[in-house]
Amino acid sequence: MHSHSARDRRSGGSKRSAITLIEVLVLLTILVVITNFTMKMVRTFASDVPRSYRDFQTNMTVQDMLRQLRRDVEGALDLQRLPNDEATNPVLAVTLSEGIVYYEFFGDKVARGLTAGDPGEEGLRVWRAPHAMLEWQVLASGNKAYAMEITTAIERVVLARHERKLRNAHVFFLGLANGAESENTSE
Repeated sequence: MHSHSARDRRSGGSKRSAITLIEVLVLLTILVVITNFTMKMVRTFASDVPRSYRDFQTNMTVQDMLRQLRRDVEGALDLQRLPNDEATNPVLAVTLSEGIVYYEFFGDKVARGLTAGDPGEEGLRVWRAPHAMLEWQVLASGNKAYAMEITTAIERVVLARHERKLRNAHVFFLGLANGAESENTSE
């Protein structure tokens, strides 16, 4: 009996107690591929979640600014884009019954200043919106403005690729809060 079991071990009998070197290498290769894929997913998730959160916060700031801008434009008597030396910081003048509101559009922020008849009654509000893209224009018929169009988006470069997210377009009509639309439709 003793010689029979020694022969089974040498000839690769029915019981196998170890794995071969090739099997170990195949398992290690599979583990490396799975680990590499998992680490890429975790790394992407770890960077995308905070970036998406910052984009969401920027979009909320832009939406807050748009609500104020809509209130001003809909309550306005007149709108105009002011000529300025710097094309990078365009200025919008909104004439209200209580004064003039100026919006200045910088690269990463929008500033709103209210100037009433008294120079001491100036108010300033600034919305910081990093990576926000704001493009706007005053819509006019002849020399009379009737609306303002503004397009917003969040822009950034991610892994050498330009991304534009949360793109929206808005049109605010002049004087809606004053009842100007009923005057225009009756003419």
